[in-house]
Amino acid sequence: MRFLEVSDYAEKQFYRLTGVKRSVFEQMVEVVTLGLKGFGRPRKLRVEDMVLMTLDYWREYRTQFHVGCSFGVSEATVCRTVRAVEAALLQDARFHLPGKKALHDGGLNLEVVVVDASEQRPASNALSAPKKTTAVLLRQEEMPHPESTTRDQPEPQKDSVCASRQRQNARLCPLQSVAFALGWEPRIVG
Repeated sequence: MRFLEVSDYAEKQFYRLTGVKRSVFEQMVEVVTLGLKGFGRPRKLRVEDMVLMTLDYWREYRTQFHVGCSFGVSEATVCRTVRAVEAALLQDARFHLPGKKALHDGGLNLEVVVVDASEQRPASNALSAPKKTTAVLLRQEEMPHPESTTRDQPEPQKDSVCASRQRQNARLCPLQSVAFALGWEPRIVG
């Protein structure tokens, strides 16, 4: 869509299309006209079309290929034009954004809104997902099988205190076995 088609739009429609008022657009065209070099091969696009194409690229987040198809130019031309227009606009003080220091001086009052977008399931809904069993959720593992299963070899005899501790540790969970090894007595709180 070229500027000749857009120039007849009402102010409100022009603003909806470009995101800037017509007076700001004219200032941008003036700045870009002064900022671009006037030598070399003549451009395929007029300055108004270049600014309109840049605004279209910024506003609609379309790819450079799609913007180029709309204006009848190649993707490389869109890239060069957008960079040239951006550079020309940055040279003028009217189109500068405030820096970090201006933003941190306390002139802005920001409000933060936190939105909880997590999925909420209704308590009694027949269509809700089935409940999983605790065994599946906890993924309880079985005890590993011993390496050798031969019963032919007799186990070496150990003193009775050490053997009883090993049997008792095998039945305890890891935290209890550590506590038992350190000599702590488990207390049941309840």
